[in-house]
Amino acid sequence: MSFVIDRLESMPSVEERIKEADFLAKRMEGTGYIPCGEINPPFFAMDQPKKEDIPGFLDEHAKFYEQVRALCGGTLPPNMAELFERFQKNKAHSLDIMRHASAWDISMSEYFPFWNNFDEKVHEIFAHSTSEVDIASLKFTPELLGQGGFGEVYRVSGDRDYALKLFYPWFRFHPDSRHSHGKVVDFIAKNLKEQKDSFAGHPFVPIRAITYYDHFRDTQFAYLMDYFEGEDVSKLVEKKDPILKKSDVKGQILLTYAQMLKQLHASGRIFVDNSLSAILLGKEDCRIIDVDLITPVEGLEGGFLPYHASYVPREMLIGKAPNYHSELESFALMVHHLLIKQPFLDPDWQLQHENKKKAEANNRRYYADFRRRLPKSLRQVVAPLIAYPRDDSITIDDFIRAIKEDFRV
Repeated sequence: MSFVIDRLESMPSVEERIKEADFLAKRMEGTGYIPCGEINPPFFAMDQPKKEDIPGFLDEHAKFYEQVRALCGGTLPPNMAELFERFQKNKAHSLDIMRHASAWDISMSEYFPFWNNFDEKVHEIFAHSTSEVDIASLKFTPELLGQGGFGEVYRVSGDRDYALKLFYPWFRFHPDSRHSHGKVVDFIAKNLKEQKDSFAGHPFVPIRAITYYDHFRDTQFAYLMDYFEGEDVSKLVEKKDPILKKSDVKGQILLTYAQMLKQLHASGRIFVDNSLSAILLGKEDCRIIDVDLITPVEGLEGGFLPYHASYVPREMLIGKAPNYHSELESFALMVHHLLIKQPFLDPDWQLQHENKKKAEANNRRYYADFRRRLPKSLRQVVAPLIAYPRDDSITIDDFIRAIKEDFRV
């Protein structure tokens, strides 16, 4: 900053200073000589500089623009004015970020649009990718569609709408969990690379592009999929949406998911992270998203895979690998949540140790009150899968038969 001020002060006339300030603003943008008001998230994560010092730095940087304005006769030349406008916006955002205790507490819906040019950055990420669409023709905007534990989904416009799933950068996570999260992203990237074509048909939302990913090179992972207009079923349950009172709608949701599981099991695969949030209810049908954790069951390791706290099967609670039977248990817990309107397992992560104790003891009851509130055929399937010990003689075909009998779908 001092270089710019010294340079302008050496100019004899205001006209020359305006011309030079405009030139320097364009030439030195992004070099660090002209402040942009951003907090660098990786350095913020490492507490460099100290968080309590950052507001002072931002105030000091704001004085730079005041000095330039004074040297230019009370006005900022166009390029410098553009940088000042960006500085003001970024400064406000940086101060907002300061309310978080640490970088991994920052909502990524704040971080990703924090890039000066979201569209440009995402295009850079997809520079090395396998794609079925013309990425260059797409417009990436930070219009958030949804958030998850590993990334966020944004709407993308082009010849048609797409959805972008952008995975969080490494510094989003607490240092104690960065290794395990990195391992999951590696796992997801490998799964998609090997299985993308398997998700091209109904009920999946097809994936059109996958970025190159190398954990050791700190590359950003993302993929592009078709956009499907629908509502997250978990949110419909949460807000007690009247549409879920319709028997045919509930039947359609459950049958779509059950048939998807049958399709996976027939090909030797499981979903792993089963959840009502993986189902989108559209005007005419349902679609399945979050397919990045669908994986072959053979050789699958336990202990590092993510799960939804409300639908976690006993194997995953105690660090074992999931299997076909555990997947049916997860689906039974999803059916319970959709039809009883409350999760059977408390989703509070602080209470998961209670569920783990029951899993280790292989002792859990499915309460009679819940059993009575389920439809006749489904109660014969759901209750034995949720109770401990689990009835592993039940198959996905039993689910499909029960759903059709109870909902006439």
